[in-house]
Amino acid sequence: MTRTVKRILWSTFSLAALLILSLAFFFGWRINLEHNLNAELRAIYSAGLPASGTELNDWYSKVPDSQNAALVMTQALAMMREFPASDVRSNEFADFRTPGRTQPLSAKEKELFSSCLEMNASALSKMREAIKLPKSRYPIDFSLGIYYQLPHLAPLKHLARMEEFQALLDLDATNLPAANIAIENILGMATTLDSEPVVISWIVRNGMVLSATTVLERRLNSGPATADELAGLTSAFGPSEKTNLLARTLIAHRAIAIPYFRLTWANVREQAKADGDPEAIEIPASNTEPLLFRISGVYERDLLFYLTIMRTNIVLASLPPPGSFAIVTNKGPYTEMKRKHYALSEMFYPESSGAVFVEAKSLATSRLANTAIAIEQFRLAKGYLPENLATLTPKFLPEVPIDPFDGQPLRYRRLDKGYMVYSIGKDRRDHGGRERPPDHSINDVGFDITFTVER
Repeated sequence: MTRTVKRILWSTFSLAALLILSLAFFFGWRINLEHNLNAELRAIYSAGLPASGTELNDWYSKVPDSQNAALVMTQALAMMREFPASDVRSNEFADFRTPGRTQPLSAKEKELFSSCLEMNASALSKMREAIKLPKSRYPIDFSLGIYYQLPHLAPLKHLARMEEFQALLDLDATNLPAANIAIENILGMATTLDSEPVVISWIVRNGMVLSATTVLERRLNSGPATADELAGLTSAFGPSEKTNLLARTLIAHRAIAIPYFRLTWANVREQAKADGDPEAIEIPASNTEPLLFRISGVYERDLLFYLTIMRTNIVLASLPPPGSFAIVTNKGPYTEMKRKHYALSEMFYPESSGAVFVEAKSLATSRLANTAIAIEQFRLAKGYLPENLATLTPKFLPEVPIDPFDGQPLRYRRLDKGYMVYSIGKDRRDHGGRERPPDHSINDVGFDITFTVER
């Protein structure tokens, strides 16, 4: 056998061995990838959590019709009327900003409020009927994937704004007990969204809590409340403090996203062609990706990464702030998505950093409201203001509320006339209760979140 032939045989053997080793390594990696992915999916199912939009429909608790506030609220929303676009009051409604706690209403504002309330008297009456029911689930079909519809959110925001108008008119007329009821109604509408596992619904819900707190501040500046009124406000604001809603929305976001990691090319073309029309979209099913992609593990690799980072974020979001702020400081997942080209993970990775601060602000405003109500209860019982918040425990508050932005007790200051209770806000620096002016364009930066009563 010539030397040349030996070289050829040796090269062939070496290449064959290298190919066998490469295939062995690939199949070992592929088996391990499949094992790890299945382990992540099993963990989701073991926790009783959904992994598709269809499963999310079942996970999102059913509510008997006789107890479902959302069904009656939907009737109220259908009754709503708006000013035509040609009517200048349409813009006035859209541009309205709640006046400061002691700023009087203008004649134009009072006319706008009265017109809106008169036009929507039937819708408001039906809404007040709805919020008396104990549970809520709006008719949402998550099996549509990312194209699920939320037609109730915009009109619900408008209806809450009208109840705010009612409260402002009641306060202007010094009808303080009626203003309390309007505040409670706003919070009742917010409660109808408590179990809805969608980020935008959660943001709308938190906006209603903020609106109710702003009106409460104006209410307490308008005059003292009776013991019964304060008890009613305590009952209304108590349920507004929830710390697990963000994690719930991330669980739902993950469930909707998972099937998109296993698309066929036909699915992709249908998605692009439909351009957002839910009736024209073929919702992706599991285990249907192209054979080459399935063998290579392209989608599985992407999905495993997505499930891993979402699991971490759901755990972090389950922590009360400021523990949940770790989502903001953990930049590693986003960097790795870019570096390793996890295209679908990048597409479906939710922007959670802003959401954790929204949650913290909602919790802060709820705690400020509950603390202010407790201070008023103390003042009514004792005839003077407390020296510090610890004085309120345990009779008026079970414990001193924690500022969700730094984990320290909420700040409290006696004023020459009245008091201020505040949270340090998003920048996490104590500005001594510096209030954010109405015209400031950067939210919560350089200012604290305050609740001030000047009487």
